[in-house]
Amino acid sequence: MEQFSRLLLRYFGLPQGAIIIALGVGLALRLSVTSGLEFPLNDGGFWYAFARAVSSADFALPQTIQFNGEEILATYPPLAAYLLATLERHLRVDLLTLLIWVPFILNITTLGVFLQFALSLLGRTTTAYATMLAFAVLPTSYRWFLMGGGVSRGLGLLFLLTSWLCLLRATDKSERASLLLGGLFAGLAILSHPVAGLFVVSGGVALLLYRKIRLRSAAVAAGVLMLVILPWALCVLTRYGATPYLNAFLTGEQGGSGIFSTIMDINTYSPLKSFCGLAIIGILLNLARPWSLGFVLFALMLLLMPRTLQIDFGCIPLSLLTGEGIAFLWSAFKTFIHRKLAFVIGTITFCLLALIESGSHAKLIVLQSLRSEEIQDIRQLDEILPATKQLIVLSQHFVAGDAVGEWIGTLTKHRAVLTHQLQEWTGNFTSVLDDQFKVEECCASPTPAC
Repeated sequence: MEQFSRLLLRYFGLPQGAIIIALGVGLALRLSVTSGLEFPLNDGGFWYAFARAVSSADFALPQTIQFNGEEILATYPPLAAYLLATLERHLRVDLLTLLIWVPFILNITTLGVFLQFALSLLGRTTTAYATMLAFAVLPTSYRWFLMGGGVSRGLGLLFLLTSWLCLLRATDKSERASLLLGGLFAGLAILSHPVAGLFVVSGGVALLLYRKIRLRSAAVAAGVLMLVILPWALCVLTRYGATPYLNAFLTGEQGGSGIFSTIMDINTYSPLKSFCGLAIIGILLNLARPWSLGFVLFALMLLLMPRTLQIDFGCIPLSLLTGEGIAFLWSAFKTFIHRKLAFVIGTITFCLLALIESGSHAKLIVLQSLRSEEIQDIRQLDEILPATKQLIVLSQHFVAGDAVGEWIGTLTKHRAVLTHQLQEWTGNFTSVLDDQFKVEECCASPTPAC
């Protein structure tokens, strides 16, 4: 018994325990979402079409992408489509299977990179280990990244974090190499996802100021970034101009609520709401002392694009702030209870919350994939109707997680008039979304006006 106790303390005492638990619980939560899937979660239809277009163009950037009966301009950052097309060609794996497992692999890799990021930023401190645990279970760190469309979001998050990690490690001895790699990965983030591009640059500037990197040295990273994105940027700007990008950032649901409701809203469907709400303690601590990098990144996202705090890239600053809140409570808690006992109690509580969280995924409207009967119905519809017919898509899925609205434009040759997918690039997103909500409300409670 004594030997067993020593073994537990050796492998599960701080700091090793926090890292092992973060990796183990993080992997288990992500597997609970992905395992058993026969079809990609929620979205991904556009990436299916984009990858096919890249293959058809023999890996040149296509002019347009056939999606939902329309010719969509190939303005979206294309790295995810090239990754899928390359894997399909060389591994001979079906694209639908890739859209299930590539987002999962990217997200697990990102978890490992974040652990390194937390250690580089915070050192081997209680705050660092608490931040790792927070990122492992924070719903926004994996839910939207495990969907089919997570192949793009996941690449963006992975390269964003890797770029920031390199900038953090830009010491005097390895400054040039770290800055070169930081610029390279920042460029790849821009080529992966537009929001990742926005935050890899703004957050990168904050990191360079935080590390007090000389302006001349920072120019090295900026130069490499420009070299990486220049061929693609020149190509798309010459073809289409800047209008599609202005539309993408000016349309859609960007509205942000207050700071506290923003943090709580991210977990509307999560048993971990109270756990992740510890980020509020982190914010309050920053108001009473010099700002941490986590608080600066949080403020940047709140200012530039509040919506991302509720769904995806906001997982980075929210994990950092949650870690600060946990570390504050830990320091108070261990003064009353023995340190080892406090760690055991905290670990058991954390694992129980994570277990409850894994059981909640089936109830989420944004984590649904097409059922086999829905796929069969869509394919039959495609065979019965002439290609010229347009469809009004009504499904039992909620608009925000409507897998039918996403995939009917890919699995059929028909155009679905009310689907809002990809409309953000045309400047018509808000009106299409409003129309879709109105039709769904009429179906739910028909009135003479409907």
